[in-house]
Amino acid sequence: MLHYEYIDAHKVADREIPQRVIEQNRRELGIPADAAVVLGAGTIDWRKGADLFVQLAAEVRRQTREPIRFIWVGGDLVGTEWERIRSDIERTGSDHVRFIGVKPDPVPWFAMADVFALTSHEDPFPLVCLEHAARGVPVVTYRNGGMPELLEAAGPDAALGVADHMDVGALARRVLALIDSEVLHRRAGEQLKRRVLEHHDVTVAAPRLLADLEKLVTEYARIP
Repeated sequence: MLHYEYIDAHKVADREIPQRVIEQNRRELGIPADAAVVLGAGTIDWRKGADLFVQLAAEVRRQTREPIRFIWVGGDLVGTEWERIRSDIERTGSDHVRFIGVKPDPVPWFAMADVFALTSHEDPFPLVCLEHAARGVPVVTYRNGGMPELLEAAGPDAALGVADHMDVGALARRVLALIDSEVLHRRAGEQLKRRVLEHHDVTVAAPRLLADLEKLVTEYARIP
């Protein structure tokens, strides 16, 4: 029996972040008014692929001169891992990338996102992608872990966010396609939001999990 992760998707979807808060956060980070935002999130250890997030940002800049900013929420900005990432940012000249560390309430920062980029080296089914999908934000991801399954199940426009693992050029093109096309952006976001609300909300997924667990308990109880 396969059961995917779930969240309180309706709560995430229904939470309204005031526009003034979003604008304040953008000003704090020096994001121009006309700049799109690609967001990443998580710890900055190897598994989460913060280094690949910087790589993606550098590749997007090579492909376009549009004012796109890359913002990573989360992680302790100290120690060896951070120094490696900071060095990558400096050596690639990626002044359009910002790591802002841990935020007690990350959702107002998530609200800045035009696209969420999952650049993990490996990741089973990250909840942060479900959170962005519930808010109607398109997701791009490498083909690793379970997130491609969500995008492909959501619909054809959402599925365009999947690139072969480590094909940074392809992932950058998917980011740009979602930013450049309002129609694709809207359709991908709508498909993901619908999929998460219908299949990955706690009110739907938890009863299914409980029913299967009860079924297993009943079946094992019959074994002599």
